[in-house]
Amino acid sequence: MTINAHIVTTGTSTLTNARKEMGKEPTEGELLSFVKRDPRRASAELNTLLPLLEERKDMQHYVYLLHSDTEEGRLCARVLQSFLSQLKLRICAKSVEIAGLGDPKNFRNGLANLLEEVVRLIKSHYLQKDMVYVHATGGFKPETAIALLASNLPGVGAPVLYIHESFREVVRLPAMPVWLRGKEKFRGLMDRMCRSRKVHQLQLEREFMKETVSEAERLGWIERRGDELEITPMGHLLWERFVHLGLYGPKKRTRHRKVGDSLAKNATV
Repeated sequence: MTINAHIVTTGTSTLTNARKEMGKEPTEGELLSFVKRDPRRASAELNTLLPLLEERKDMQHYVYLLHSDTEEGRLCARVLQSFLSQLKLRICAKSVEIAGLGDPKNFRNGLANLLEEVVRLIKSHYLQKDMVYVHATGGFKPETAIALLASNLPGVGAPVLYIHESFREVVRLPAMPVWLRGKEKFRGLMDRMCRSRKVHQLQLEREFMKETVSEAERLGWIERRGDELEITPMGHLLWERFVHLGLYGPKKRTRHRKVGDSLAKNATV
C-alpha cells in the first residue's frame, strides 16, 4: 500500500478566523465545531491538505502538524488533529511542537529547528519508500520560506503545496533536481513529458529507467494517474522556463570562429 506523508506548517489562522466570525474567544470545543462547519474556509492548513487527502482517500496518510511552542499554536494543532482523526479516511495525525518558533527572542533558532524537523521527517519517510508532501500555507512567511528551503536541500527533495491567498488555488511546486548521475536521463524524461503530457508508466520506464521515473515522481514533477504518469501543471511550466533560461534543458550551441578565420578576415579588409 502506498503511504503518503504530509508535513504541514501550522499557524493560528483557525483561531483568527473563529474570533472574527464569533466575536469572542472560542473554547477548544467551539473551535472544533467551527472547523467542522466549513473546514477549508476555517483553516488555511486544511485548504491545501484536504483536496489531496480526498483525491487519495484509499491510501494511508500520515499528517504531521508542525506548530509553534505557544498556547495558541498548541490549541490550533490540537483542534486540527482532532478534526483529521474524525474523518472517515486512513489518517494518522500528530502534532509536533517546534521549540523557539513562538519566541521573538529565539525565533532564528526556532526556524533552524523547523528546518531540521522537516528534513528529518522527509528522510525518515523516504527510507520507507513513502510519498512525501510539504504543505507550507500555514504560519508566517519565514516558516513558509524555511519549509521550501528544507524541501529543496540536496538528498531531500519533496514537492511543496501552497495556496494563493487571493485566488484560493492550490499550487504544487516540484523540488529542484540535484544530480550526481543520470542527468541526461532526467532531462530526456522531462522533455518527453513536456511533449506528450501523459505516458504509460511501463513505456516511460523502458525509455528512461525505473529509477529516473521514480525520482521525477518523488520530487513532484510528474504524478500517477492509474497506469499512466502525467506531468504536473507547475512541472510543465517550470521545466519550459528552465529550458528557455538554459538552466536544465539542452544548452544552445554557439559557433566559435577559429583564430585563423578572424586573422584572414582582417587581412582582406
